[in-house]
Amino acid sequence: MGLGHFGASVAVRLAQRGYEVLAVDDDQEAVTRVSAHVTNTMRANLSDEAALRSLGLGNFDVVVVAIDKDWVGCLLATTIAKELGAPQVIAKAATDMQKRILQKVGADKVALPEKEMGTRVADSLISGINLDFIELTNQDQMSEIPVLPEWSGKTLAQVNMRNKYDLNVVCIIRDGVVDIAANAKTVLRVGEVLVVVGKKSCVEKVIERLH
Repeated sequence: MGLGHFGASVAVRLAQRGYEVLAVDDDQEAVTRVSAHVTNTMRANLSDEAALRSLGLGNFDVVVVAIDKDWVGCLLATTIAKELGAPQVIAKAATDMQKRILQKVGADKVALPEKEMGTRVADSLISGINLDFIELTNQDQMSEIPVLPEWSGKTLAQVNMRNKYDLNVVCIIRDGVVDIAANAKTVLRVGEVLVVVGKKSCVEKVIERLH
């Protein structure tokens, strides 16, 4: 719910990954912009309780509340989604205070996109390496790791990321192309990037080896 830059990006990305997405906004132009990229769209007054309840929020596995212009609407939508039994509600906040309030009304996760992006840029500057990551929990993240020189020419089985580094390889990026069919026999080359999932501490240990 809410199809500003953040909300629209989340909706389109999920749809690209094969998930069924209902994208909702009270602005018809915003709805039209994403209509060709998601499963279903709907225009609805996101600050109206009856309209929110009519969406059947409890029937969705995840509800993302990304209402930019109306903080009260964001709070209302989050509250109703939890009341209706949505298993996971992710809400967008602009400030730490908003984050705390959203957590108090039941949000399972609260995103602070601008603050998190600033932290990500700072981490990138400190490490000297331009990496991307997605925080999954307080301890876990999905991260991009360049193939180390010592891994080049070896297969994924030989590198043995799971046992040696406690990280699981999701896919490999080669020349900007994502290879999701990589397997134990796939040979790694310098210049490629591994997308891995694991504990932040485990990712950081591998990153340290890049220096």
